[in-house]
Amino acid sequence: MLGPSPLAAPTVSTPSVSPDVVPVGTTTVVTITTEITDPGFIPGSANLQRLDANGRVVAVVGTLRDAGGNKLTMSVPLSESVPGSIFLRVSAAFRGLLKRVFSPVIVITVSAAPAPTAEQIQTARVDSARVKGLAWLLTHQRGDGSWKGPAGTEVTATAAALEGLTRAGLKGYPYVAGISWLGNATTASVDSLARKIIALRQANLDVSAPVEQLRAWKNTITHTWGAYEGFETSFPDTPLALAALRLAQVSDVDLGTALCVIFSAQQTGAASVTGSWSHIRPGSAPPPAAIKSAILPTTTNILEVEATRIATGLNALSCTVDGVFATYSFTTVVDNGINWLLTQRRNADGGFGEPGVSTAFETALVYEVLSALRPTEPATGAALDFLIARQGADGTWSGDALDTAYVLKVFPRPALPLVDTDKDGIPDVVETLLGTDPKVADSRWLTRGTGLNVLAALTPSSASVGGPGLLLTVDGEGFTPSSVVRWGGANRTTTFVSATRLQASIPASDLATVGTAQVTVVTPSPGAGTSSPLPFTIKNPVPVLLALTPSSATGGGAGVPLILGGQSFVASSVVRWNGGDRPTTFVSATELHASLASTDLTSTGTAPVTVFTPGPGGGTSVPLVFTVTQPAAEVILDNGQPGTSFTGTWAVSSDPTSFGADSLVSAGVDVDTFRWSPTIPATSTYTVSVWWTSAPTRSTTVRYTVSYAGGTRVFTVDQQFGGGQWQLLGTFPFTSGTAGSVEVSGASGKVSADAVRFVPAGVAGALTVTKVGTGSGTVTSAPAGIYCGTDCSEIYGNGTVVILTAIAAPGSIFAGWSGDPGCAGSVLTMSDNSSCTATFNSEDILLDNGQGGTSFTGTWTVSTDPASYGGDSLVANGAGIETYRWTPSIPVTREYAVYLWWTSAPSRSTTVRYTVSHLDGEDTFLANQQVAGGQWLLLGKFTFPAGPVGFVEVSAEGDGGTVSADAVRFVPQ
Repeated sequence: MLGPSPLAAPTVSTPSVSPDVVPVGTTTVVTITTEITDPGFIPGSANLQRLDANGRVVAVVGTLRDAGGNKLTMSVPLSESVPGSIFLRVSAAFRGLLKRVFSPVIVITVSAAPAPTAEQIQTARVDSARVKGLAWLLTHQRGDGSWKGPAGTEVTATAAALEGLTRAGLKGYPYVAGISWLGNATTASVDSLARKIIALRQANLDVSAPVEQLRAWKNTITHTWGAYEGFETSFPDTPLALAALRLAQVSDVDLGTALCVIFSAQQTGAASVTGSWSHIRPGSAPPPAAIKSAILPTTTNILEVEATRIATGLNALSCTVDGVFATYSFTTVVDNGINWLLTQRRNADGGFGEPGVSTAFETALVYEVLSALRPTEPATGAALDFLIARQGADGTWSGDALDTAYVLKVFPRPALPLVDTDKDGIPDVVETLLGTDPKVADSRWLTRGTGLNVLAALTPSSASVGGPGLLLTVDGEGFTPSSVVRWGGANRTTTFVSATRLQASIPASDLATVGTAQVTVVTPSPGAGTSSPLPFTIKNPVPVLLALTPSSATGGGAGVPLILGGQSFVASSVVRWNGGDRPTTFVSATELHASLASTDLTSTGTAPVTVFTPGPGGGTSVPLVFTVTQPAAEVILDNGQPGTSFTGTWAVSSDPTSFGADSLVSAGVDVDTFRWSPTIPATSTYTVSVWWTSAPTRSTTVRYTVSYAGGTRVFTVDQQFGGGQWQLLGTFPFTSGTAGSVEVSGASGKVSADAVRFVPAGVAGALTVTKVGTGSGTVTSAPAGIYCGTDCSEIYGNGTVVILTAIAAPGSIFAGWSGDPGCAGSVLTMSDNSSCTATFNSEDILLDNGQGGTSFTGTWTVSTDPASYGGDSLVANGAGIETYRWTPSIPVTREYAVYLWWTSAPSRSTTVRYTVSHLDGEDTFLANQQVAGGQWLLLGKFTFPAGPVGFVEVSAEGDGGTVSADAVRFVPQ
């Protein structure tokens, strides 16, 4: 008949994984779920391990969380740069098992990414150029919200910048600041006024006032617009004005007359001009400097003619201009204009401009037309390629706000909205490029300046807390020799380098605290005002971990204290075990203390220990390895076995209570010693017990000496009792090998030498005693180990019962225990690191002026004389009616020495009267307060009755000098 089956070993089920295929080069969140039903599972011990192809652990990914119903789960972001396979398994610990249990290995396939399409490549190039351009544009917005362009083009540059922001979907704080400036900006031309109306209307703002101004500037005969004499029919101005009025939904515009003028002015004849518009009406004679490229009026007219066709539904228009009748087809006018652009102004590099000279601005104008009306035309893509290629390393086009803004204005819209996590108006991708935190709203975007300064960059933009002073380079625009750099609103010593660069001296005191300082530039008139701020981050350093003490512990034991040595630790630094935070105490910049729990040591193996410091700055240190070793085995050495030795004379005893077959008894002389030197299998903490045989002839003061790792300890026992059993001496750390020993001496008489046992303690941890209070005293422990005094910490085995005894020194009283559970009763059962605090208070009674137990008559003035006790004292003018009394609450009738404290001055009385009321009556003393101030002076010794009965009183009578009343001290005798 078969016997019962053994209990099944605990298992971890095969994890499920979703998805099990991830593409290379992207971040994919993978969810792993497993099931553990064994009741011995230790919660929180399941972690996900990553293996190499040979099954070796290369990383601990993290800890699985409880998902209910015996299920555990974890979501992991995976980002792989090469195709292949990822090998994972779940590792868990179970009560009663020294080794961890593993799940079957699961495999995640990393698939090769498909080759991007030409469209995807182009989209990525556009997105990258857009982000760089936006970063430059946003950091070069002036303090008042505007953008600087070529002279006289601030309105045009700002309007174009706002359209560029709108095109990218940005309507945050920089956009609002720009719209606010534009709404109040003065316009001196049709061009700037029309662009202002268009931008304000796109922001859904009231444009009635600028519209009326635009109406007033219209030529009442031709119904067109122009900037000045000879430009009444300036062809960039008229279509811009029509566009502005159309967007403003102005209906009473003589649109036909204006369009007829535009249609009739489209040039014909020579191929070099057919289909184009010049800046002026043919036949006009403007100043030569005003003659500009025909691309601007041509593209502007094309866009407005097409927009009018769509808005009105008209396909043709009959006109009589200068006595000439003609019918114009909207489509023909547009096509002729586009054909001229493609045949006469397209250059080999894909850009547009004067023959052989392409510019970003003109190419952007043409791209705006082609992308809207001829999107599949090869020239359209070539123009976009040209614009991307012509972007500078700084993110600009031509190093100019107008050109940069105009390119961004015509760029394709983002396929997906740009995410702005912190809602400060700046997309995350732009903040990442600029090095700011996309999760925290940045004051540089939320706070506007007042002047024309542009504060674009700080070098450096951060420093470690507590570092030395530094030279700060400030780059931007609009600086003058009188510009000043401000740090948190305070001026700093500033050197003018150029109109685009300043340098400021930042002292070390500005870097003393973690945080963010706002840096601005202030320039007095002209150009008065303050720039928008830039943040300078004072950050925590990255911690450096250099040493662990200890660096190993025995598996299955209780928690242990951990000391970490290194560099750049701060008060917020946290010790992490296997990625999880552990209770941490900051000691100094080079030392941290942490506590490992018993659950951290349930399984043998290694675990990474790191130090993490939170932001700003900070980071995670390089890990050090902590090793959890197999528990050591019990060692017993009986007399006569290998590892024992002796001096003197020892006789064999067959006492039936001997351990094993026999024991030894000494002759009882000084030279008799017996030593047990065990072979310790593993470095650990062991309880040491001894076995002897008892007899009436045995010594009552037998001395045992334990030599362990770090010291020796002597114990005295009475061998007339307690024989035939194990007697515990204590718990001690031993290193592996034969260095430790236990020795018994026969110097005190006849002694039994039998056996010694070393049992792995399963260390609970250290018991630490701290003394506080105004008094003094000593704390001792049983079992021995603590004498605090001098030795205030001891390591004890798991389950050891420790009794603490507090003894007050003369003149002090023990006021009680505090600390961990068990401290209050002074009896602790060790299971982990513990800390107890003993409070000893002085029996002295000290009464300072103003405290309870004091009273006075007359007028006393507070004095802050630095020699005062406790910060201040009192002074009376010596008129003879002032008294000050100190009445102590005496616990028991007793003799006390009375000490006085006063402050001295030349005006003090030399015959100050002190009266002491005590058990035997009253005594009066005279004191010279012109000398001996600022110290305790013995007045005498007196017996005071219990309670608030006796007192000391000073009176302001004598030679008319001033009197000091400060403190009195009563010291028990």
